[in-house]
Amino acid sequence: MAGTNSRPGMDPATRVVVKVSIYYVLLIGLECDGAPMSWLYGPLATKPLARRNDQSRRTNASNYTMSIDIVDRLKPKQVYIYAMGQEPWLTYVTSIKYTDESLPIREARRLVDECRGRGLAAELLYGTKDIVLTPAASAAVRGA
Repeated sequence: MAGTNSRPGMDPATRVVVKVSIYYVLLIGLECDGAPMSWLYGPLATKPLARRNDQSRRTNASNYTMSIDIVDRLKPKQVYIYAMGQEPWLTYVTSIKYTDESLPIREARRLVDECRGRGLAAELLYGTKDIVLTPAASAAVRGA
């Protein structure tokens, strides 16, 4: 199990990563643009948000730099990028239409390429993915 906070603008020296065991799989969100706070939380606000405040708290996740830092710290065997909202059925909810030049896609591909270059299984998820962890695989990693 691991816990981390990789919010944009956070000083890496103050970022806390708790490592308890060997990590087999890292699932990480790389939607590094993110919608303004009002997109998700606007209906809960009791008064309209000032644009400056609305734009300062976005619903974004990690970028390449933050993600590779987590990979370096946790040393997983597999890295999967999730929650990008690329699936066509999500367009009606999120209004996201990525291109090959969209920042989140470029950052995700960069992370996948770097991880694969290190010999790790890595993939930008789309739709569904079955990830099966077996006791035999766990024992092999532990050297049992």
